Amino acid sequence: ANMRFSVISLEEDEWEAWVARQQEDARTVTEETVAATAPREDFRIDLASLAWPSGPRSSGAPHGGTPMDFWRSMQEPPEQENPELIAEGRRYFRELACIGCHTIRGHESMGITGPDLTHYGSRTTIASALLDNTPENLYRWLRFPEHVKPGNIMYRDGYAAAGLEVTSEQAEAMVAYLLSLK
Repeated sequence: ANMRFSVISLEEDEWEAWVARQQEDARTVTEETVAATAPREDFRIDLASLAWPSGPRSSGAPHGGTPMDFWRSMQEPPEQENPELIAEGRRYFRELACIGCHTIRGHESMGITGPDLTHYGSRTTIASALLDNTPENLYRWLRFPEHVKPGNIMYRDGYAAAGLEVTSEQAEAMVAYLLSLK
């Protein structure tokens, strides 16, 4: 079924803090939430440089370090974000009917058939842990789910059933949105 999972082991106090954060609604990025840092205007995925992963996800962190370092880095918002691109991604998430299958607590998304994406940006893997949760891999998953994981329900019952094709622009914006959900 190509369904894997990772185990993260935490000290009790860190575990309790993580559980408390997971019970909260999704973070909403606005100009005010990123006022302390400069907006990241350059967030675009270099489509020419994308290479398909040659095998399963890495055993370490995709950008070096340990798996635990990667997990910890995913728990906090990035130093820079682009609120306009995130808002555009949230709009596409609604318009493309992703909200019909996926829940994002605190946002207008209350689907029940797909995974809950409330704190999606804090996850280290995607597509049932087939890929590391990087902007490039998420872009691939949103644009070409059938190529990433043949026979997946998101493609079969969502994209194919609705005759949906996610454009490059839509995927890039939804990547920014989903990764903002910490």
